[in-house]
Amino acid sequence: MKKITTFLALLLTCIIGATAADFVPTAGTKYLIKCKGDNNVVCTREGTNILQAQQSVSDASYFTFESKVVENVTYFYIHPAGDAAKYVCTTQTPSTDNNANNGVVGVTDTKDDATCLWKITFNKGSNNPCAFNITPKGYDEYSWNCRDKGIGYWTTRYKNNEDNNSWYITPNVVLNGYYTIKNTATDRRHQPLQRFRRR
Repeated sequence: MKKITTFLALLLTCIIGATAADFVPTAGTKYLIKCKGDNNVVCTREGTNILQAQQSVSDASYFTFESKVVENVTYFYIHPAGDAAKYVCTTQTPSTDNNANNGVVGVTDTKDDATCLWKITFNKGSNNPCAFNITPKGYDEYSWNCRDKGIGYWTTRYKNNEDNNSWYITPNVVLNGYYTIKNTATDRRHQPLQRFRRR
């Protein structure tokens, strides 16, 4: 059931991606952020302030988004879903040396528009119609990237690591019921009624 739910969420994102100009979240909805390249999901791992990526999904893997328009551009605060008082932030400005951008996306208690605002736009690559780039405010050519020390950046000027700069952002879909296929050949409702005599 969980695989079906994830598939439906991804399908919904693709449909929205085909019609919308940018990322448009629903207030209060929890979202999963999954890397297209290695299929890892972003999480707030206990004991560290740097965002990590892992294969498994837990409560720490969900985030909420709060929009803010600055000079006609829509940016987002990204909050761990379990703590709206925390903000995903840049712990250092992106460097032209990609190796220096390893594990530099973190979480803070301090709301600072210089470090806590993110632009989320559709990846323009031909193979990424449903994926997004997540870039820090003022640094449009640096997208989130799965790094060995945690979430960092990689410049989008280079195409050699495009998939790891691409992120699926899918809502935590809860289905209200189960969908089943009945075998009408054995469904008793299609059999003749039986008459029973009292003894």
